This record gives sequence, C-alpha cells and structure tokens, in this order.
Amino acid sequence: MTCHYCRYSNSGDDHRCRRCGRRLGDAAPQPRADGANALAPQPAHVPYPSSQTAIDASVATLAEPVARTAQTSLFGTEAQNVIPFAVVRKLMTALVPPQPSVDLDETLEMRRPIVAPEIEQKKAQRKARTPAVENLQTALDFHAVSAAQSARMLKTTVEAVIYCDAPVAHPVHRVLAGALDFSMIAIATGIFAVTFHFLGGSVVWNRLTLILGAAALGAIALLYGLLWTIAGRESAGMRTMQLKLINFDGLPPDARSRAVRLLGTILSFCSGGLGIIWALFDEEDLAWHDHMSKTFPTLDEGRVYLRARKL
Repeated sequence: MTCHYCRYSNSGDDHRCRRCGRRLGDAAPQPRADGANALAPQPAHVPYPSSQTAIDASVATLAEPVARTAQTSLFGTEAQNVIPFAVVRKLMTALVPPQPSVDLDETLEMRRPIVAPEIEQKKAQRKARTPAVENLQTALDFHAVSAAQSARMLKTTVEAVIYCDAPVAHPVHRVLAGALDFSMIAIATGIFAVTFHFLGGSVVWNRLTLILGAAALGAIALLYGLLWTIAGRESAGMRTMQLKLINFDGLPPDARSRAVRLLGTILSFCSGGLGIIWALFDEEDLAWHDHMSKTFPTLDEGRVYLRARKL
C-alpha cells in the first residue's frame, strides 16, 4: 500500500507507513496556500475599543484560531501548554492607548538650559568688545597688467597697444643704432671681399657680379641678425646706444618674438624701407616689425626687468 504523504510503498499488512509513521488509510491533506501563490496580507483597521465589553469581544476575536489548511497534529488534539505570543502581542497593541504627538521645537525648547539674564548680557558685551579681524596681507606686485594700463589712451583718443609704462626709444636713437649695425655688416662684407681677392679671385663688374654682390651683402646681413636672435641679446648698435628690447608687457621677449621681429625687419627692408618709415607717422613711434613681434626698443636706464618663466 502506498503512503499518501511520503509516497513510500508499504506491504498490505502494514497499518502505518514504515517511513513517516502515519496511518495508511488517512487521506492526504490539502497543500497550504503559502509561498508565491499565497495572497499578500492586507492591512486591517482595528478601532480602539471604548468599553470593557468591546475589549472582551476584541480579545475573543483575536483568540479565535485562524482557519487554514495545514498539516494535522501528530500529538493529538488535547490541550498543550503553549504560550500564544502572536495573540498576546495583538492584545497588547489593542490595549495600549496611542501616544500624543509632541512637537520637536517644543521639545528642544524644553531641553534648553535656563541661563540667567545677567550671563546673557555679559556674553553680548564680550562679543561687542571683540574687534573685527582685518586683512592686513598686502598685495604683491608681480608686474601684472592693471585695468588702468590696459585702457591707456593716446592723445588722439586711440587705445594704446603698449601696456607697460616704458617709453619707446626716440627715432634718432634707433637710426643711430641701425647705422652702427649697418657699419658692422659693411665691415664684414669688406673682410669677405678682401679674403676673396687674396685667395685668387677676380672681380669683373657686370650685371651678374652686382647681383652676386647684393646677394652676398644680404646673406651677411641675415647672418648678422640671426646671430643676435639665436643669442637672445640686443645687437651691437642697440647696446652701444643703451637700448633695451622688451615686449608690450614690459618683459624681455622670448625666442619666438625675436624670430618674428627678424622676419618683420626683413619685410620692412624688402618693401623699400616703408616699414621703417612707418615709425615716423605711427601714434607710438612703432615700425612694422615692432607691431608684428609686439616688441620695441626702449632706453635702458638701469631698470630691473623681470624674466618671464615658461609654464
């Protein structure tokens, strides 16, 4: 005979299952409605009982067993010494009256310590006597461009392109410095011609010779300017006239600005000297190469110039 509970196959003479010990003739109980197929519990509103009769009725209702499909007891139906904790918990919840709501601000006000008025007045006087802390840190001068310098206007109400206060060198000083540099180029050209003559070269004056001579003069002039550009120093004529090359911010120019200035100088001479003559009619006495490289010569009067650090 097959057990209806554990499906164990017993002999026909057995009255109880050899595996679970249940009677073989009993019908199998229905499965419990628990798990995923069970319905979710719904909250129920239980009003607070107002009389002793209602309390007794609530207790009787809570004490009633819940009808549910469950496994039958294996130890009989006689009374057992089991404390119904769930029933006791529900009973205590029903008997305890609801607590009145307390305002949080009132609670904090009640917990705040009581301070005498004299002590509060002394604290207020102490705060009034405490001087305010002033910021005594002075600003450091890093040669920054101020708003007044950036908005500097010329006599013709044109905004200036030079931000610093250093004056542009006078055209006479610039012409004298250029003449000294040209004399150095002429001396180098003469040395080249004398060396060429003593090495056995002959010069026949014709159109080709003039073109080659002009090319040699231009190459020597380019080499002369490139020498000072790579060295990062002023030329011999500028140093003789005590001229200092700075940018529009008042700082020494970098290698890129010096290279742009050299190219601008070549363009000024190749245009027939128009870029040099432009300085005579400019608002700030600046030539083409000055505007292109944003640099200009100024008198070196012993100023301390800041060297810009590369970030």
